Amino acid sequence: MAPQTTLGKYALCKVYVNDRLAVEETNVTIKRESRTTEVDTVNKGLSGGSQGSGRMTITLDSAVPAAGIEHDLGDYIANVVDSSGGFPRITITGNGNKTLVTQGMAMDDDLSHGVDQNAKQTVNFTCQMAQWI
Repeated sequence: MAPQTTLGKYALCKVYVNDRLAVEETNVTIKRESRTTEVDTVNKGLSGGSQGSGRMTITLDSAVPAAGIEHDLGDYIANVVDSSGGFPRITITGNGNKTLVTQGMAMDDDLSHGVDQNAKQTVNFTCQMAQWI
C-alpha cells in the first residue's frame, strides 16, 4: 500500500501588464540571470566570479480571443531603443504571499495559430532584476 499523503494547495500566479490583469494568459516563464562571468585560473581552476549585469527575462503566452490580442505592445516594441514608448511594468503575484514587480523592454512578440490549435500570442520582455517581496 502506498504511503498516505496530504493534498496541498499550490500557487496560482497572476500576471499584470501595466497594472492590467492578463486575463488571457496561458503560461508565464520568469528567468533571473546573474550574468556573472566565471573566473578560472591555471592553478585553482574555478576561482570565483566577476559580477555581471543581472537581469530577468519574462515570456508571456496568451490565448487570442476572436476580438483580438489582449495586450498590444507594438508601440513599446517599435520604440524600445529610444524609449519614447516608455517601459511596461510587469507585476506577478502568487508565489506564496509574495509579489514580483519590474519594468522592462518588450523585445518582441509573435502571433501563431494552426490547424486544431488555438491562436496564441507570445511576448518576450527583458527586465530589471527584481526579487519576490
